Amino acid sequence: MNHKTTSVYRLGEIKQLCNEYILEIAYSVFDTMYNGEPFYDIHVRYIVKEGEFGYASMGQFFFHNDCMYVLTDDEGLVDRNELSALQAVLPNVDVANELQGVCVVKVIFAGVRTPYKDNLGDWIYTGDVVRASGRVVAGVCAFPFYCSEYENQPPARYALMLDNHVLPLEECAELERMGTVFFAIDEGVDEVDFEVMMCGLAQRAGYNEDFLFCAQYTPSFYQEMWKYKGLETLKIEYGWRR
Repeated sequence: MNHKTTSVYRLGEIKQLCNEYILEIAYSVFDTMYNGEPFYDIHVRYIVKEGEFGYASMGQFFFHNDCMYVLTDDEGLVDRNELSALQAVLPNVDVANELQGVCVVKVIFAGVRTPYKDNLGDWIYTGDVVRASGRVVAGVCAFPFYCSEYENQPPARYALMLDNHVLPLEECAELERMGTVFFAIDEGVDEVDFEVMMCGLAQRAGYNEDFLFCAQYTPSFYQEMWKYKGLETLKIEYGWRR
């Protein structure tokens, strides 16, 4: 595992940074202007569509009305272009003329990359379901928002969210990614409050066999268990692990 010291950013802080540097993001100059800054090394995951996660670095996305948008040149997403969202956050810029060729696609935020890797060498993201030290299974959070022990400790540590307390990842001997919490998502939702979701799961011992089965088929908007069983029967694999 990689235990390097790093700053920790929750979604609210990432949104603030995007708002602060929206001009540099829109004009694609963020990389050249802020390379080396602590916030430059933020990498996030997002939901593109059923069965597909996308990944972006700071400077490649922004937020409007609590919705995440990525700037992309993916030709397969051109029909989802929502340039009006970028215009809304830059009212003094003639976006259509000054930023020609920019494709803005609405997605769903699905976690930030932590500085930790699992037993297979894959990066761990917040929103992942992880087995720690071979026994504890829980969701990964970026900040233990209900735990006073860490409340005033900057930067907050990445941890597994347990019932009324947390287990910092740096204290775990081994980390195994089991999947993610991003399944049975409501179609058309703008944002998933997965920290609240994981808190509820921890309190009611929700990481049962069915949950861990579905966690492998993420991201997904399917609501019914039989559809997930159908994916298994058809031997369809979801690329949640990257």
